[in-house]
Amino acid sequence: MKKFQVIWTKNAELDLELIIEYIKINSINVAKKIFFEIKQEANKLHTLPQRKRIVPEFQQIGITKYREIIYKRWRIIYKIDDEKIYVLIVVDSSRNLEDILFQRSCNMKTLTLRVDDDVYSMIKLASDGAKRNISNFIEYATMQYLTSSQYIDNNEMNEILHDEALMKSLNQGLKEAKAGDYTIV
Repeated sequence: MKKFQVIWTKNAELDLELIIEYIKINSINVAKKIFFEIKQEANKLHTLPQRKRIVPEFQQIGITKYREIIYKRWRIIYKIDDEKIYVLIVVDSSRNLEDILFQRSCNMKTLTLRVDDDVYSMIKLASDGAKRNISNFIEYATMQYLTSSQYIDNNEMNEILHDEALMKSLNQGLKEAKAGDYTIV
């Protein structure tokens, strides 16, 4: 029986890492178990990798060289190339494969953001108000903040700190603000 070498691509390794990081929030033991189970399922491909199904989304458009393992709620997508199996994607089966491939083709990166319930509610409310999905809203808001903020380097900060007239004026303004002696315009 022909033996195949199973090779994990960087994308597949990152996919698995993100899945495990998410599961680890609730249980490190479950995360470890799932990690080893997914790796074991993929490593079984060293014999008879053709026995698994062709990825249906690809088969519909005539692409038959990509296959997948369905393991619990995850899809492990791979390609057979001579005597090598390339594990390409590990993804939750509820996610849209077309969207994932589009993001990767555009060289988009995935970020994991952990926030408490209050922050999440605030972001969700703002994204709904802006008629954007949460990830698009976070990207938009971040870019707005970064492009509208002014940054200075250490040399500029030293110039400001050594400008006696400017520092005197800033300190006076600070005293007036603390005393409530100001007008918002």
